[in-house]
Amino acid sequence: MIATAGAGGRSACGFRPRRRVPVRTPRDSPARALTAAGTPLILRAFFQTPGLAPGPGTIYPNRSPTLANSAQAKKRVRQAEKARQHNASLRSTFRTYVKKVIAAIATGDKSKAETAYQEASSIIDRTARKGLIHANKAARHKSRLAGHIKAMSA
Repeated sequence: MIATAGAGGRSACGFRPRRRVPVRTPRDSPARALTAAGTPLILRAFFQTPGLAPGPGTIYPNRSPTLANSAQAKKRVRQAEKARQHNASLRSTFRTYVKKVIAAIATGDKSKAETAYQEASSIIDRTARKGLIHANKAARHKSRLAGHIKAMSA
């Protein structure tokens, strides 16, 4: 059953929906100061200055990157960042090998596709074993790739 607005703007459950008030900025605020390119001046200066644009895993000098106060919490932040970068690398490897199999299937060469699948299969299993992807997702990827390879001979 779909809830529709009843009398007086109330929903089916009797509560009045929250009004959305637009946020207004003053005409002379820096947020409104746009350049000809349409980018706010602050952002343009930030990204056009070499070395200022933040990249992945950027550690800002002279500034605490977290709200961590205790030594233990700061250590956990460092450990989490290290693990995040390691996991990103493994996830990238996983995607690369799956793309290699898909590209081999697209060429139509079954022996090349089977070789690529054998390499990717171990990477997929390793990614699942390390907990980056669920075991069911690994099985699904392997099954679908194997199905495409099997259909090539038909």
